[in-house]
Amino acid sequence: MNCFAFNEMVDMHLCYDAAHSNAYAARRLYAQLFPWHVIPSHVYFSIVYCRLHETGSLQGHVVKYVRCCDARDPLEETLLERVAEDPWTSIRVVAGQLGNLHTTV
Repeated sequence: MNCFAFNEMVDMHLCYDAAHSNAYAARRLYAQLFPWHVIPSHVYFSIVYCRLHETGSLQGHVVKYVRCCDARDPLEETLLERVAEDPWTSIRVVAGQLGNLHTTV
């Protein structure tokens, strides 16, 4: 989505607002005001508007790191084994057998 410069996205947002949230009209207005710019799809105007109002920023979400969640703790492994043995067992019963509250299982 960030193939446009920040100032271009600001212009898109302003055109969308001037067109009273009509994406088609915003695209036509943008094309009239900025004929030298690449004219995005009408959907893009809505995306820019929603992004600004939902996140408060026109910048995309940047993932700096990814947390790996492949490892399971021993309690989870035990719980999965018990449920695999008897799928109809109650979580409360298994939690009681493991010495934990059912809310932690």
